[in-house]
Parts: sequence; structure tokens; C-alpha cells
Amino acid sequence: MALVDVQETWSDDDHAVEVGDGNLTQFRTSKRKFTVLYDAGADRPYDAVYAVGIPALQDGHPNDADMQCYKKYGRALGPLLFEVICEYAGRTTPLTEPYDRSWGWSNSTEPIDFDYNGDAIRNTLGDPFIGLTVDVGDPVYVVSRNEAAFPVVWARQYQNSVNDAAYMGWNAYSARMLEISGPRIVDKLTYYWRVTYKIQFRVDTWRLRVLNEGMRYWTGETLDSGAPQILHVKDDARQMTSGPRKLRLNGTELGNGEADVWGTFDMYEPRDFALLGLL
Repeated sequence: MALVDVQETWSDDDHAVEVGDGNLTQFRTSKRKFTVLYDAGADRPYDAVYAVGIPALQDGHPNDADMQCYKKYGRALGPLLFEVICEYAGRTTPLTEPYDRSWGWSNSTEPIDFDYNGDAIRNTLGDPFIGLTVDVGDPVYVVSRNEAAFPVVWARQYQNSVNDAAYMGWNAYSARMLEISGPRIVDKLTYYWRVTYKIQFRVDTWRLRVLNEGMRYWTGETLDSGAPQILHVKDDARQMTSGPRKLRLNGTELGNGEADVWGTFDMYEPRDFALLGLL
């Protein structure tokens, strides 16, 4: 058995195109037909689909690089003549496809030391309760989009960061980037990344809030050296106390009835979320 000739025919060739999601992607299909002639008996259509000159699977279409051969099949037209049909499919670049956007919810149990009014939770003697927790629910914004390469720089800089300015109607420090992740997608003769961004929002912001208290306080006086006079907290009997006392912002002891003073600390680095273009 020897191959005599492979010819592409033009009868019954077809080409179709349709609009994909978001009107930004076009899906295309096409067929090419070939005749394969042998000089002796072949093993039915099996040999014909693998004949030299017949496109291989995953070969690109000669007139449309976005389409790829995904199926081919043969049929006998005679004892030595076979027809092979190659089917192609493809689409325009996936990088122009619309983003997938959704809202979800995150529930967690976290330690708590203040009530809904923002007041410190203490017993009647002013001692803190240990081990109190509260259920917390936060909305989570999820965006998935196709990107030519995985955004390594964004992932390194933005994961576990917070917004440095108002974002999507939320105050600064309220949005925290949870993760930037995604799989590598092989599509025809190229590949891209399907990258997912997850942002968790918190009403109280992501800044750490700590009651201003301690075992020492500033008397309001200064030493001869000019340094502030710092003393250990003592009870009415002038004995060292076992618990901290609430302090004013300047470090002096807080008087009865005065509002609690809280300190805020930035645990996550602030970043400009607008640069990510996720809206």
C-alpha cells in the first residue's frame, strides 16, 4: 500500500460564526474536506485520517489562526479512494471576554473586647473578660477575568493589603484583598490565565482596635530631667494592682465616667485598589 495523492476539495466546505457572551467574543467553526488515494488496499478510513498531508489534531486553520482542528474522520468513496473531513473550532482572543463578578459572604468567629456601642467589655470592677468571641459576617466581592500572564507583581503587593482610599462605596481600610489566584488555561495554540480576585469588606475596617490601658500611667508631672513622671498603677492602699487601668490619650489615668480611649494600628499595608481595574 502506498499513498498516491491527497487533494483538498472545495465542495461542501462551510464556515460559521456566532456571538459569545458579552458580545465581545466570537465563536467560529469550519470544515475542510480532503480526498486520499492509495495504489493498493488501505486499512479502511483509518489510514486515510493519518495520511501525510491531512491536518493533525490541534493544527491551526490556514485562514484563521484562532481556529484549531479538534476532530477529523474518514469514509470510503471506493476501494482505494477515501474522503477525510477535518472540523475546526475557535474563538477570538479570550482576553477580551467580559469579567465574571459576584458577591458572596464570609462567616467567622473572632475574639471581641467591646460591644456594639464601642465600649470596652468589663465586669463591675473594671476587669476584662477573657475568651469572649463574636460571630462576624462580611460581604466578599469576587472578580474573575482572563489575563495573558499571571499577575505575580499584583499578587505579591496586594494580597493581604487594604484599600488606602474609599473603594466601591466603602471607607478606606475597609476592603482587604484575600487572594489572587487562578489556573493556566491552554487554548488552541496559546494559553492564558483565569485570574480570580477576592476582596472582603468589613464595616469596622481592618485596622486593629486596642483599648488604651496599662499597668503604668503618667502623673502629668515631669522629672527634673524633663522626662515625664511614669508610675506603676496602685490601689487605694498604695499596693500594686493586678490589672491594668484605662488611660487617656496622653497616658494619664482615665477618670470615672470618662469615655474609653482606643488606639488603632494598621496591620495590613494600604494600597490603591483602583489600579487593579476590578470595578
